[in-house]
Amino acid sequence: MKRTIIALIGLLCTFSQASLLSSDIEIWTGTGANQSILVIDWNSGPTPQSLAWGFRWEGSATAEEALRTVVTADPRLDWQVGTASDFGLPLYGLSYDLNNNGIIGSGNDESMIPTDPGDLHANGWLTAGFWALYLGGRSDLPNWQSATTGISGYNLVAGDWIGLSFGPAPTWDGGAPDEPIPATVPEPISLTLLLTGTGGLLTRRSNPTRIN
Repeated sequence: MKRTIIALIGLLCTFSQASLLSSDIEIWTGTGANQSILVIDWNSGPTPQSLAWGFRWEGSATAEEALRTVVTADPRLDWQVGTASDFGLPLYGLSYDLNNNGIIGSGNDESMIPTDPGDLHANGWLTAGFWALYLGGRSDLPNWQSATTGISGYNLVAGDWIGLSFGPAPTWDGGAPDEPIPATVPEPISLTLLLTGTGGLLTRRSNPTRIN
């Protein structure tokens, strides 16, 4: 009986944390009545973390559009992509300015290391690893499943959780994203981003240093 009570308390706490996460997202981008939560899990770095952003849209939108809008709005997040083809946009790498020093990024080559070793970074395609798309459903508690398409091929549904998880070689499997925490708004642009992010901030007010 005691174990059952403890298990139920743990389950309730899990649901509570997930609900708080969805309402505690600090960075919302885009505009519209529909919303999704984007989760990125690097599975590597000085302190491996899984971070979450919010994306709003009207009409239709893809996972690629959600990621592109978030990258554009958050100066701490950068991506490395290839040339779009019939198969969509190849996602080579994602970097996050974890120490908030304004230095972020890397090149598209799989052998490239992050510009700042204090950041979150993972880059791969054919040899070093691969960024996989996961779908978490539309409840407060995501139930992650591996997607059968890339970021360009998945059309968002209102309330979606979408996740990106890096699987390093040789296993190529990073697994579903871990429970995320909200990505934070860096100083000194916190107030500006919070006020404009909900209105669809598509340009950066402060650009980090990028070395490619």
